Amino acid sequence: SSGINAEYGGMSEAEVEGEVSRVWNEQFEVDCVGTHWHLFNSLDQCLRCLGCLGVTRFIALVRVYLRHSGAMRSGMPDLTLWDYEQRKFKMIEVKGPGDSLRCNQISWLGLLKEAGVEAGVCLVKQVSSKRI
Repeated sequence: SSGINAEYGGMSEAEVEGEVSRVWNEQFEVDCVGTHWHLFNSLDQCLRCLGCLGVTRFIALVRVYLRHSGAMRSGMPDLTLWDYEQRKFKMIEVKGPGDSLRCNQISWLGLLKEAGVEAGVCLVKQVSSKRI
């Protein structure tokens, strides 16, 4: 975790984007714990997401993941949303009727907020039991 601070803590957004691009180009589709290449359609989409998240929050999230990777492999919110034009980033846990937050989900929401990431819960309610 302290190595992340030393190596990436003072990098500009352009430098972090360059490093993410380098890793994408050299390591794309290489199996690695915590890396899910299929979540992005392209490097450009990945960089747009990073631009909305911001360097400070990105580094904070990497620190969180490294510090808690063993205990926190599950529980991360279901949705990651970003709006590139408005530079907004948000993570949302979705819960349906009768479902409630598990301990690891509550922990993730707290850690995300500590990292400065907007995070919350979307409660889905059943409107009607009629079938179409």
